[in-house]
Amino acid sequence: IINPSEIEYGKMIIFALIGVIVNTTAAFITKGKDSANQRAINLHMLEDVLGWLVVLIGAIIMLFTDFYILDPIMSIAVATFILIAALKNLRETIDIFLENGFNYFDTARPYLRGESETMVRECLVKRYPRESFILANKLSSPCFETEEEIRPLFESQLEACGVDYFDFYLMH
Repeated sequence: IINPSEIEYGKMIIFALIGVIVNTTAAFITKGKDSANQRAINLHMLEDVLGWLVVLIGAIIMLFTDFYILDPIMSIAVATFILIAALKNLRETIDIFLENGFNYFDTARPYLRGESETMVRECLVKRYPRESFILANKLSSPCFETEEEIRPLFESQLEACGVDYFDFYLMH
């Protein structure tokens, strides 16, 4: 953001146009479907259309204004939008799992670069009674170097997941 570089506008515009066309076609094909999977696919296609439209508009603006900082700003905005939509989709998926008898959830500190435990807390723990699901976490060797680090790691995993206990704590 501090020192943005010049962009290859021509390639950016061509790729954006291709992305808009392909993803709009896919969104049209997946529109109006009944299953949660098909709705998630359609949402993903619409997110992609939005992302490519942002790229296209940004490339055109930068082509005429040399306002290069717009590129990283657009990247942050699109990533934020996608993250919010992904959380909504994850919540819906967890709802479907629990409604259909799936109640075992497994996480570990290294998953999603350390964010998996936070996702478990936000999408599962905060929304359902603790006794309604089984939660496993793992002692992952990349997360500690000495035996003394294990207890603090375990406690930080409990805190990150927002629970008082894990049903299973496995070596990973």
